[in-house]
Amino acid sequence: MNQDLAQMIIISATRAGRELADLAPLLKEHGDYAKDEATKLAIGSAIYEIGLIAERVFEQHPELKEAHDSLLQKYGRSS
Repeated sequence: MNQDLAQMIIISATRAGRELADLAPLLKEHGDYAKDEATKLAIGSAIYEIGLIAERVFEQHPELKEAHDSLLQKYGRSS
């Protein structure tokens, strides 16, 4: 894949992971722990899989990983 497409994938993966991670405090505050356990595990699994997508892209474009890490360090997020 070219660098532009790789960047688009990284941005989308980062946003999707962040959106899913934002659900954790909502489930904790408003959910039923026993009933929502499977949902929390599924969300965690999805976030993990999204991370694998990013890793594969970074393997092909290590320069994007450097830029991504730099933004995370500077701003606490990359997109």
